[in-house]
Amino acid sequence: MGASRLFYFLVLGATGASLFGDDAPDIPKANCSAYATVTDVSGQNGGMLDQAAWSPDGQHLAYTVYDQNYVANLFVTDRAGSAPVQLAAGIYSQLAISFTADSAQVLYGKLNTTAPSATPASSGPAVDQVQLFTQPVTGNGAAVSIATISFGVGCGGGSSFPGDWQYSSEAGYEGHHHILAMTPFGVLYSNSCNGFGTELLKLDSGQSTEIGTSLSRVAVSPDGTKVVGIAANAQTPLNGVLTIVDLQTL
Repeated sequence: MGASRLFYFLVLGATGASLFGDDAPDIPKANCSAYATVTDVSGQNGGMLDQAAWSPDGQHLAYTVYDQNYVANLFVTDRAGSAPVQLAAGIYSQLAISFTADSAQVLYGKLNTTAPSATPASSGPAVDQVQLFTQPVTGNGAAVSIATISFGVGCGGGSSFPGDWQYSSEAGYEGHHHILAMTPFGVLYSNSCNGFGTELLKLDSGQSTEIGTSLSRVAVSPDGTKVVGIAANAQTPLNGVLTIVDLQTL
């Protein structure tokens, strides 16, 4: 396909498929019309598309776009093909983006610039303080700060191959994706860049509780009451144990 960039989000729903794509001159979007409705989200700020999240009601798609300075900006569009709306600039790209259960708000994080990074004693990893926000999908309401969490950083890595970088960005460190999800019992989030470690933040008390032991690759049940993941040591990930946790018991 030559030097063209090709970034597509394909979303399958009960009534058909929706295709959200970056600019791809070698594949005319008209060719896709027989298969899906296409919404062009090419090149906001001239940047690269990254992670995406579909709202629970299937009406909105949130995604990030990196600008030329590698700043991650948050956009939302809808299945009707409306023009994308920018909700936030400079979001914390190591955490996922998601929606509240009623699909009315987007949940995301930003680095707390008043306490950008701290290094614990001895050999512990550096820790970023990340503020969590909710914001209406319409873009008409202000972002509301709901909590601050700690996120371990310093995983390192890197590659001279763009495909390696893209895989790591989308799949998480060594394939261990991160999670940020609102549940009936609080906010579920990954607490480290390596993807090992998941906590539940109870919004009424502000207290975080670790879920399982070094739980990674976490998914939340449709009703938000249970999580499943792989409990494993980061040094020996192949010895993991499939673990289900009932959030009501915490």
